[in-house]
Amino acid sequence: MSALIKALENITYSTKQTDVNAKGRGLLYQLKNFNFILGHYMMDPILTMINKVSKYLQSENCDLLSAMNYIKSLRSAINDIRSECNFKYIYDLTVSMCKNLDVTIPKPKKRKISQRIDNGGSNQFFPDTNEQELRLGSFYPMLDIIMNGLDERFNQDTINIISSIDKLLNLDITNTERLNSLMLIAIEQEIAVHIDVDAVIDDFKNKVDYKRTMTL
Repeated sequence: MSALIKALENITYSTKQTDVNAKGRGLLYQLKNFNFILGHYMMDPILTMINKVSKYLQSENCDLLSAMNYIKSLRSAINDIRSECNFKYIYDLTVSMCKNLDVTIPKPKKRKISQRIDNGGSNQFFPDTNEQELRLGSFYPMLDIIMNGLDERFNQDTINIISSIDKLLNLDITNTERLNSLMLIAIEQEIAVHIDVDAVIDDFKNKVDYKRTMTL
């Protein structure tokens, strides 16, 4: 990002075209902003993971079970990002970039925020630092919204159903042969139950056109 801003500054301040200069200044005003830089560092790893999963889900060789595993891995990875140490790393990167670009770092606002999205207010409190405010007021809620969205679209019942269907569709040869053998046995047993033994014996006698002899 630093290289991009420096290149944009060079173009903006060296051009003699007024429209290019005006657009460049507008872009620099938006880029050289603490919230924009923080959002960039927060979203970059998440969007990278989502993009990889999205490409696989749209690929021709995508199968149901692998797709569900990708979704579960994505949710797990996003949940792992939701930690104080991970946000501290992101926040420190943002502060360092802002200092290099001479961007103002805002002070914390005195307002109540929640640690997690819910319907109650029992977990609300006033943050002490800007880092804490942004972590609890922006970072965590953003991750919660993403994970809730994944849970709504790919709930556990759906995953279990798809996994069961996939197992049926991907029976290997050994299991298929065993399944056919079991079905054949079941059919033969059902037929055997309804066989009239006396009728079979009589039919056999009528079809045999030779006399049996017994050697003494």
